[in-house]
Order: sequence, then structure tokens, then C-alpha cells
Amino acid sequence: MTTKRIFAMITCVALATAISAADKPGANGAAARIAATLADFSIAPATTVTLDDDQVETLIALCDELEINVFELIDCVNRVVAPQNSRVVMRGSSLRKAQLAFDFGGERVLAILPVDKLEHLEVGATKAKGQRALDIFLEAPMENYIEIGTVRYEKKFGFETVSALKFSGAYGITVKKMLVTAPLKTLELYAPLKGAIYVQGLSRPKKWNLNAVRAK
Repeated sequence: MTTKRIFAMITCVALATAISAADKPGANGAAARIAATLADFSIAPATTVTLDDDQVETLIALCDELEINVFELIDCVNRVVAPQNSRVVMRGSSLRKAQLAFDFGGERVLAILPVDKLEHLEVGATKAKGQRALDIFLEAPMENYIEIGTVRYEKKFGFETVSALKFSGAYGITVKKMLVTAPLKTLELYAPLKGAIYVQGLSRPKKWNLNAVRAK
């Protein structure tokens, strides 16, 4: 096979992948459906609500239907509950139960959101001292490898602010690559099913495909 033919094949695959991603709704396109589903849950303003197993599975199933990933889901949930001064809690046990029927996006997604070690996560308005827009609680501190290096998560980690397509002000997350350790700063959902991770001291973000939830 000639070099030109190999290059043409690589270009076609890359173009097909880009077109496929562009066809997905992402958080912006999925927000209205997620909002409608949360309205069915009757989350009152200025409250903190723990979703039950069925409600969590309903949201995960909607991710599969809309072809979005779990980070896009969290973004959409925050868009609904934060403006009404509410906060939503999802238990790790509920998410693990949903995993029996759904693949959450593979190893890369689960390396960033370690569902297997998750106690619970909270997203929405900050209603008490020490709360951030997204707080994630683990059973214990842990480490995962995510291609840019070894990431260490404290027992509680998350992001100070969550806005449309961006998780900013990370806390409790550090990245170690060789002899250098630096805090993770931002997760940006720069395109449907794609994320960019910014680490302090690195001039460029690491960009990844972050797969959608799929029914098994």
C-alpha cells in the first residue's frame, strides 16, 4: 500500500469521526430533555435532594438515548438545579446499580469519574460551608492513570464552579508525570463527547474522546 493511500485512509477515518461527533447533541443539545426529566422528579427550589436508584437509572438511560457522556449529564443537571438554589445528590451505589445495564463510557471515563470507589457526588448550588459546585466523595483517596500521568484523588475532590461546558477550579486532584506533580485545573467539554483537561504548568490541554453512555 502506498504512502498516499495510507494517508488518504487515515484522513477518511479522522473525518468520519469528526462528523460523527458533530452529529451528537452534547450538553447544549441535551439540556432541555434533562431539564424536563428533572421536572418530573419534582425537585423543589432551595432544597437538597438525593435521587433514588430509579431516578438515577432514568438519567443514565437518557444519556444512552441522547448519546451524551456522564460529564455532559452532570453539566445539564447543574444548569437546572443551580439557578433554583437546589442541589442534587447521586449515590455511588445507585450509579453502580445502573452500571449493570449501562456502560458508562469505558476505562477513560471511569478513570476520571471512579464510580467503583464513589460514595456519592453532589452538584448544584452551594448551600453550606465547604460545598463547591461539584463535590465528589470517595471511599478513600486513590490513584488512576489517565494518559497524561498518574492522577491522585483525595477522598473529597471536585470543582469550585460548573458552568456550561466547563468544570473549573478543580480541588483535591493532582497529576504526577515523572518527577513533576501539579494540580489539575479545568475540565472543558469543548465538543460533543470530547473533553480537554488543563493541568497547571502544561502549556496545552490534553484532549480526549469521552464516550457516551451505552446500554449493554
